[in-house]
Amino acid sequence: MASLLSLVTPTVFLVFTVARLALSRGAPDDLVQRYVCGFTGFTGLSLLVNAPPVLGAVGGVLPVEPVILVCRLFKTVSMMFLALLAVALTAPPEAVTRRAVRRYRMYLAAVLGVMTGLFFVAGVSVTGTAVTVHRARWAFAVYNLLFTGYSTACLVPMLRALAWHRRTVVQTRLRTGLLLLQLGVAVGTVWTFWGVTDVADVLRTGQQTPGEQPVATVLSTLVVVLIIAGTTVAWWDRILAAPLRWFRLRRSHRALEPLWRAMHAAVPEIAMGSGTSRGRPQRLSAEFALYRRVIEIHDAHLTLRAWVPAEVPDWLEQAASGTASKVPPSVREAARIAAALEMRASPGPYRSDRSEASEALRTVEGTIDAEVAWLVEVAGALLHSPVVADVRARARGEASAATRSAEARDGRGEPADTTRGSPDC
Repeated sequence: MASLLSLVTPTVFLVFTVARLALSRGAPDDLVQRYVCGFTGFTGLSLLVNAPPVLGAVGGVLPVEPVILVCRLFKTVSMMFLALLAVALTAPPEAVTRRAVRRYRMYLAAVLGVMTGLFFVAGVSVTGTAVTVHRARWAFAVYNLLFTGYSTACLVPMLRALAWHRRTVVQTRLRTGLLLLQLGVAVGTVWTFWGVTDVADVLRTGQQTPGEQPVATVLSTLVVVLIIAGTTVAWWDRILAAPLRWFRLRRSHRALEPLWRAMHAAVPEIAMGSGTSRGRPQRLSAEFALYRRVIEIHDAHLTLRAWVPAEVPDWLEQAASGTASKVPPSVREAARIAAALEMRASPGPYRSDRSEASEALRTVEGTIDAEVAWLVEVAGALLHSPVVADVRARARGEASAATRSAEARDGRGEPADTTRGSPDC
């Protein structure tokens, strides 16, 4: 299983490279794209060649020693593309001349030639469990150190270039992408220096482990995640827009549930259709379900406004300890709704004050999203505000008093007040 997992990182690198090359076909002069693809492509190839399943498959057909060398050479080539990327990021396009690119290629060719010579001087053989140095341990140690030194010389300018760019750009998303790339290069530096542990093993025992060590595999995977995230940050909005909107719609739908249920219990006829306003909306119907819930709440508002007691302002003043003017509008609205729900649920008669009732429904001008945000505030106040709870208790007491008064009048044979059953809306 672990050997199969070692194929995941190079596969992601190579797929990413092919995808970026396909997307940038219309811009062949984009040096940044070209160098990014060069780095990810050669890194992916090196990891693929060095993966245990590939080494095992090649070992049954060809000598494994040249494969180990090719893997290290591919990594070295990828570092050159990283150095060129640093130049392209910090210098104007005209400054990245053929002469500069030729100079970097000459350095690379020299490093590759020396590394290849040291590899064969060392006299390396590869078995399934170890890389063994037979002739010159110092040569193989220098071979590893040369790779580490060259990689460091390419990584440090890249870190500086990314840090400079982060200080100069203003756009938040681009700064996030540069930060992720910085972290990816930093982890890549740690990954590169992890190879120094092989130097100690070679000098002490003349052997080192073939393929990527477990720690190196983790570091390489982290590099993949950070670099791909940093270079695709501009696509995040398009990729995540639909899931995030569905999540927000569903969250708003759930946040309105207490308010809708309380109103539906008092005014069941507001439910449109077969009551599918309840439950969790599906992805394709989430927007429609939320808008329908808003409409149903408004319908209940219109019905309940006739049951808002005229005493609500006084109750708010008492509940807020004389600071009703500081009570948020959403809490005031939730208090009116809570009082109206209590009055409507009471079996006793009740007649609303028309002037106060006309203030019961507050609408929000603007988009449907603004209206949803307002109703979510009202729903939260209805559920959690102690001021609303106090007003609700006072309304319940008023409703109970009205019921007892009506029962007393009925007991004395006085005519009952029938306005409770059909308020004038």
